[in-house]
Amino acid sequence: MGAKMLKAYFAGKIAKNDWRHALVPRLRNHAWGDGDLDCGKFNYVGPFFVSCDHGCYHSPESHGAYSDGCFDDGHNKPQTWKHVVDSCLHGVSSCDIVFAYIESLECVGTFTEIGYAVAKGIPVVMCVACGLDPRELRFPAFMPGVELHIEVTRSHLKKIFKQALPKYSARSRRRP
Repeated sequence: MGAKMLKAYFAGKIAKNDWRHALVPRLRNHAWGDGDLDCGKFNYVGPFFVSCDHGCYHSPESHGAYSDGCFDDGHNKPQTWKHVVDSCLHGVSSCDIVFAYIESLECVGTFTEIGYAVAKGIPVVMCVACGLDPRELRFPAFMPGVELHIEVTRSHLKKIFKQALPKYSARSRRRP
């Protein structure tokens, strides 16, 4: 039997041309119902969101998963908010690490996911974008199990995650 693959959940605001696409190959065509996404050195467990290149699923009200129905290709179907929340919490519960990128202080869902992970004893790597005052993030930053990186650009995310993989992969092999 092979080694257990680390399971990672990437918390952060969802947006058109999302930062996750640079770290997760084939994310654009994957949905919650498809299960974990094998990324070679880790399995991505969420969030998964609708890949509408028209931008209609990427508004402040849509979360990339709930919409007014501009399209339904049979694969990426609009979801209810309850389904989105349940899916995200399941993704966090099933992961070995939460990798969070904070680009805005208006990310209530992301802060909730971080708190949920901490409550479950799941480590969090929290990256804070340039220009945000880290003092505004004291509460999540000082929770047990949170590794903080400040002044992070999108171009640094891949390197930070790659450096975290060996540390948290060892943890995933110890979990039952």
